[in-house]
Amino acid sequence: MKEWQTHWLEASGDLSQQRGDITDGLSHVYRALVDWGEIPHLDILIRKNGALSGGELAVSGFSYGPALFEISLDREAEHEPARLRAEVARTALHEIHHCLRMRGPGYGETLGEALVTEGLAGQFVRHLLATEPEPWESALHRDALRSSAVRAETLASYEYSHPEWFFGRGELPNWFGYSLGYQMVESWLRTVSPIDRSSWINVDAEEVIDAAIKDGLIQR
Repeated sequence: MKEWQTHWLEASGDLSQQRGDITDGLSHVYRALVDWGEIPHLDILIRKNGALSGGELAVSGFSYGPALFEISLDREAEHEPARLRAEVARTALHEIHHCLRMRGPGYGETLGEALVTEGLAGQFVRHLLATEPEPWESALHRDALRSSAVRAETLASYEYSHPEWFFGRGELPNWFGYSLGYQMVESWLRTVSPIDRSSWINVDAEEVIDAAIKDGLIQR
């Protein structure tokens, strides 16, 4: 994994017991990206943290830019080896997709762009690792999202609250944005299969939103 520099940040907690499983999880992602055809150069921060998302997650990630992301482990969690390897792999690939998209169109500034970016990352993980949707990506089923379809004009907002839309810190259900974004990209994928590498990363958010409108997930 010569393209990746892994930085073990242990001031917040010893990682020696988890280091092998974390490395195995990253290696799994690396092999998947080799098969896909692109290995980005990256710096990867690994650290322990306090309770993640109110104790709902044992592993989480965050992308800082086109070549840097972080994986955080809940310092209070047990981290069973097989589960840790799988969670690290899925989390890392999700964040790697963010890094790649930041090299092109960017994460996005509007609500619609953020929904598309998160949905793309989730679907990318499913595509490369053949995994099921995460709990936050399947918190609301497609029919429920259609019955409360968001208006297209709302997606154009630059003033949206990310915590409200994605983490339930407001009137919306927890993980609403993740579930909606995942299904929006699902609608788009049905129109473009098979899909090339560039489109997986650089598709214009409006193209995905248009597919979601036609599928009834978004109101025009």
